[in-house]
Amino acid sequence: MGDRYRVRAARASDLEALAALEQRIFPDPWALESFREFLERMILVAEDGGEVVGYTVARWVLEQGEILNLAVHPDHRRRRLASRLLHAALDRLWEEGVRLAFLEVRESNTGARAFYERHGFAQVGRRRSYYRLPREDALILARSLEDAGPGA
Repeated sequence: MGDRYRVRAARASDLEALAALEQRIFPDPWALESFREFLERMILVAEDGGEVVGYTVARWVLEQGEILNLAVHPDHRRRRLASRLLHAALDRLWEEGVRLAFLEVRESNTGARAFYERHGFAQVGRRRSYYRLPREDALILARSLEDAGPGA
């Protein structure tokens, strides 16, 4: 991947780009205000030449963390950028004392499920009719950070 992409903490000036990318990728996208709420916690962005091309959003309480959102612009996929964002988020969660990370994924999103499984996540539960557009169950995945440490 070289130096083409840079992962950094999001800034207020990134909010519109984050919302636009979210609108492009997801059928039931977050609003701009949702991103604004998490700016103080953790949003990491990947940029290419100053353009936001990916992001991840996470939160934590004590030793448990949650990856809330992870997205990469379609033109920048298959370049390990999602892996880089996920590892950066897990590293940051580890630094905050998190030892168990969770996330939710659409049951039908086999690509995302395989991606997270490759990164050590396993299914631990289900949320019935969690997603609205279209209505669908969410699978709850978890990964211990205890053994592997950050981002490993």
